[in-house]
Amino acid sequence: MTGTIDLQTDVALAMRFHVPVLITASPGPALAVAQLIAGARSRRRKPANVVVCDGASIVKAALGDPKTAAAACAAVLIVGEVDALTDVEQAALLLILDDEEMHLRGRIIATSSVCLFHRVGQGTFDARLFYRLNAIHIVSESCSERATAATPCCPDAISTA
Repeated sequence: MTGTIDLQTDVALAMRFHVPVLITASPGPALAVAQLIAGARSRRRKPANVVVCDGASIVKAALGDPKTAAAACAAVLIVGEVDALTDVEQAALLLILDDEEMHLRGRIIATSSVCLFHRVGQGTFDARLFYRLNAIHIVSESCSERATAATPCCPDAISTA
């Protein structure tokens, strides 16, 4: 099982590296962890401007809405409940992740209260998006506790005792 020490290590890792982060936890704690990671101070950079966005904002940014696209490139985007995004919104988020300018200046932290690994298997979540968001995957202990040996929540998050 993942424990508090593992969670602290994962958060520290996410704060250090500028890569996409996926947080699987209930909505309140997931957003708190996302904001903690997003607000991390770096010696090289000033603290990031954090934008919590929804599916409509993602689509606007991907389609080139100047105001939304500028905010997306200059900020850490926190996408709450990424599992609730429609197919179009998932495609738009994938476009933002593939955008070279966004990759150099911005960052995406996504949260989900359900296991996206199973959603990919069911075909209800884009596999390419899952693997792009899954650079660092932080899983709450409650998610690990719900998992069974036959159907782990997220295979990389379950460790044996």
